[in-house]
Amino acid sequence: MKSGKYDQSLIKSRYALTQCKAINDNDLIATCYNTIAANLDELNYPEKALFYYNKSLFYADKTNNDDLKNKLNNNLGNIYCFDKKQFERGFNHYKKSIALSTKIKDSSQIYFTTINIIWACFDNKLYKKGLPYLNFANKFQKNSEILQILLV
Repeated sequence: MKSGKYDQSLIKSRYALTQCKAINDNDLIATCYNTIAANLDELNYPEKALFYYNKSLFYADKTNNDDLKNKLNNNLGNIYCFDKKQFERGFNHYKKSIALSTKIKDSSQIYFTTINIIWACFDNKLYKKGLPYLNFANKFQKNSEILQILLV
């Protein structure tokens, strides 16, 4: 998938999924469904991707893998906001993603999801709703630049 060979990745992910189901490993099953969904998303099949992201989240919710749940909620937010045009539903997934990012102390994912929220708000002409997120992202970016200077 990382090399852009989505069709090949789908075949391997589906095979891996059968193996993971055979050993009943919810974490691996969720990961396989996520990979399938991401491939379908890249191939521009948002409806199919949505189906598999939801299946992935179903299995991820049976695990302690908050990192995967975090990314799944962000991806679901993207599909609902941009492909399905269901802003509130997508926004709720983004909020879950930020809560999970905060829980696992993943500041880069907080920033990434915040950027997605800004795009979604502005895409839906919800400028007042997006402004606090834009202010946060700007503040985060400035703090990140300061940290980079200090670390050099």
